[in-house]
Amino acid sequence: MSLSNKKRKYIQRLAGKKRSEAIAKDLGIPVAQVEAEIKKLSGAKTVTVRKKESYLTSFNILAVLVFLAPFPMFKEIYSSSYLAKAALIQIGSLLLLTVWLFEQFRTKSFTIVKSRFYWPLAAFLLWALVSISWAMNTYAVLAKWTHWMACGLIFFLAMQIVKENRQVRFLFKMMVASAVVLSFLGYFQYLQGVEWFPQTAPPAATFANKNMAGHFFVLVFPASLYLLLSAKNKKAIWTFAFCLACVNLFIYYTFTKAAWVSVAWECLLFMAIFGFERLRFETKIILGKQKTAALAAAIALTFVMSNLTPDGWKWRLGENYYYLSGLLYSPEEVKDEEQVSNIKTSRKYSALSVYLRLILYKNTLELIAEKPLLGVGTDNFSVHYPKTSIKRPRDTESLILTQAYHGHNDYLQLLSELGLPFGLLFLWGCWLLVKEAGSLLMKERPPEDRLIGAAALIALGGLALNANISFPLYRAVPPLLLAVYSAIFFKSAQGWTAQKGSQRDNWIIAGKKWSGTSCILSTIALISWTYAQYRVIKADEHYHSMHVAIKLEQFEEALTQVEIAKHYNPLRKDTLKMKGQIYLKLGEVEKARDLLAAYREINPNYAQGLMLLGRSHQLLKEYNEAEKVLEKGIEIDPNVERMHDLLASVKSSLGKHEEALREFRMAADLKPENVSYQYNLGIKARSMGLLEEAAQAFRKTVELNDSNDKAHLLLGLILFYELNEPDSGIKHLKKALTLNPAVKDAEQLRQMIATYESGLQK
Repeated sequence: MSLSNKKRKYIQRLAGKKRSEAIAKDLGIPVAQVEAEIKKLSGAKTVTVRKKESYLTSFNILAVLVFLAPFPMFKEIYSSSYLAKAALIQIGSLLLLTVWLFEQFRTKSFTIVKSRFYWPLAAFLLWALVSISWAMNTYAVLAKWTHWMACGLIFFLAMQIVKENRQVRFLFKMMVASAVVLSFLGYFQYLQGVEWFPQTAPPAATFANKNMAGHFFVLVFPASLYLLLSAKNKKAIWTFAFCLACVNLFIYYTFTKAAWVSVAWECLLFMAIFGFERLRFETKIILGKQKTAALAAAIALTFVMSNLTPDGWKWRLGENYYYLSGLLYSPEEVKDEEQVSNIKTSRKYSALSVYLRLILYKNTLELIAEKPLLGVGTDNFSVHYPKTSIKRPRDTESLILTQAYHGHNDYLQLLSELGLPFGLLFLWGCWLLVKEAGSLLMKERPPEDRLIGAAALIALGGLALNANISFPLYRAVPPLLLAVYSAIFFKSAQGWTAQKGSQRDNWIIAGKKWSGTSCILSTIALISWTYAQYRVIKADEHYHSMHVAIKLEQFEEALTQVEIAKHYNPLRKDTLKMKGQIYLKLGEVEKARDLLAAYREINPNYAQGLMLLGRSHQLLKEYNEAEKVLEKGIEIDPNVERMHDLLASVKSSLGKHEEALREFRMAADLKPENVSYQYNLGIKARSMGLLEEAAQAFRKTVELNDSNDKAHLLLGLILFYELNEPDSGIKHLKKALTLNPAVKDAEQLRQMIATYESGLQK
C-alpha cells in the first residue's frame, strides 16, 4: 500500500526524533513501511522482495478445509454424510486456531482485527448454549452448538487471516474445484446409477440427499460466476466457464425447487448489484469476445446436457414448465388426489410440496406462540413439533410431517428454538450487514474490493432465500461457507485496510504471553476434541451396525452393538429407545418398559417410542398405563395403524368393546392389505354379534392370504350357521380342513359337512 504525501512528510519530519514503532503507531501503518521510507529518505537502496507473510500458513489450512469439507462420507456409520463433514469442520477450526495463535506467538504479538459483527454472533452462540438449561434433549443442544461454534470460530479466524484479494480468489477457486469434482460424481449417480455412496435420491454426491447437495452448490454458484467474469486470460476464462456449467448442470439435475429458486434469486441480485455499480461508479464488467463466447458456451452446454436423462435423450422444456408452474398452482387442488409416493416430477408434486411446507410453517408458528420468550432449546424442534400435529388437518399427505425433524424454514425453526432473543439478535446482525453493504456499494472503494464483496453478498443472499424454504443452517457445510463468505464480505466492506500495528482497525494485546498461553490451550483442545470426535463416530458406526442387526432379526448382536455405541458416546439418548425396542424383541419386557419410559422423558412426543412403550405395558398387563400411552401416541399421529391395533387389544382387555371395535376398524382402514388387521377386526366384530362386518373382514383376510385356515373356518361357520349361505360356508370349511386337518373340532366339522352334502343328494 503506497503512502500519501502527508504521511511521507510526517515520517521525514520525525525520522531520527522518534522510534519507527512510535511513528508507525501514530500513522496506523506497519513498522516495516516506516523503515523502508526512512531508508529512501536517507538515500539507501532498497530491494523490493515479496515477503512470505506468516498468515499464509493458516490461510492454506483454511483453503484446504474449504476444499475438503464437502467430501467426507462414511457408509459404515449411521449419519453417513453429516457426522463426517461436521467432525472435519470442527477439528479443522481448532487446527486453524492453533496455527494462527502459533503465528501470533512467532511475531511476538497478539493482534485481533476488529468487527462489530463479533458481538451479535457471540451473543447468539452464548444464548444457543444457555438454552441447554430448559431443553429436553440436552445432547441435541450440545451436538448442534459445537458445530455452530466451530463455524463461528472460522468466521473470526477468516477475519484475521484473509488480508488480500488474491487470497479470496484462491478460496473461491477451492470452493469451485470441490464443486466440480462432486458434480461429476452426481452426473454418474444420476445418469449411470452409480452407488458408491448411499443416497435417498440421485444426484446427492456425498450429501446423501439431493436437497442437501443443493445447499452447497447454491453457495458455490456466485463464486464460479465471479471467477469467470474476473478472469484475465483465455485459458482461465474457458476453464471457469466450464466450471460454471458443471455447477449449473448439477443444480438442474437435483430438480429441487429450493436450489432452483435460490440460484434464480442470486442471478437477480447479480444483475441488480452490478447494474447499480455501473450506474453509480461507471465500473464496467468488460466481457469482451472471449468471456461472451465462454459464457454463452456454458449456458448452451447446461441447456443441452439438461435434456440427458437416465432413460436417454428427452426434451424437458415442457416438464420444467409444469414443475415450476406448480409453485403457483393451488395446493388444495392436489392434496387429496394422489398419495405422495405416486406423484412424480410434475405440477401436482410441486404444488403438494408447497402445501406441505405451509403446514410446517403454520405448525411451527403455533410452536413459537407456545414459548415465545425462551423457545424450546437449540435443535429441540423435533421433540416438540409433534404436539402441533394434534391441531391440524388429518389428510394423508400432511401426516407425513407428524415427526418432522426440520421446519424447512430456518428462521421460523430458530425462533421456535431460541425465542425472542434470537429475533432481536437476528435483526441486529441484519442491520450490521445492511450497513456494511451500504458502505461497500455506496462509498468509493477499489473496484476489485467491491466486486469481491458483491459476490460474497450475493452468496449470502442466496443462502438467506434458501433458508426460507429449506434448512441449510442445520447441515454441516453451509454454516462453514456462511462463515467464510461473511468474513470476505466484511473485510471487503472495510477495504482490506486492517494492518498490524493499527489501533484503529485492531485490538492489540502486547507481549508473547497471551498468544503463547492461548496456543498451548488451543493445542490441548485440538487433541481432546479430535479424540472426542473419534468416539462420536465410533459410536455412530456401532449404531449403524445395530440397525443392520435388527433388520436381520439378530437381536442379541443388536444389543451388543448398542451397548458399545453407548460406551463410546454415553450422552446420546436415543440408545434408550433402541435398547428398549431390542429388549422387547428378546422378551425382556420389564427392562424394555423402563428404558422406553426413560426415553419418553427426553422425547415425550415421539409416536413410535410411545407405541413401543404402550406395547410393553400391554405385555405386562398394565392396561390402564398402556391405554394412556397409546392414546397419546394416536393423538400425535393417528396414521400409525399398528398403534390403533394395539390400542384396540388393550381396550378389549379393559372391557371397552365399542371403543376397541372402533380402533380395530381404524387399523384395517388405514392398511386394508394387512391380513392381521382384517382378521382381528373380524374376531372382534364376531364377538359383538356384528356378523355381516365379521364376514366381510374374514373375506378380505382370505383374499389376502388364502392359506389362513382360521379365517376360512370362522368365515365358514358364520356363513353356514348365521348368514344363511350354507354353500359358501361349506366351501370355506372344507378349505380350512384341507389347510389344517387338525383344526379345532375337525371331526365334528367333517360330520357336519357330510350330513349337509348327503342332504343335498337326497
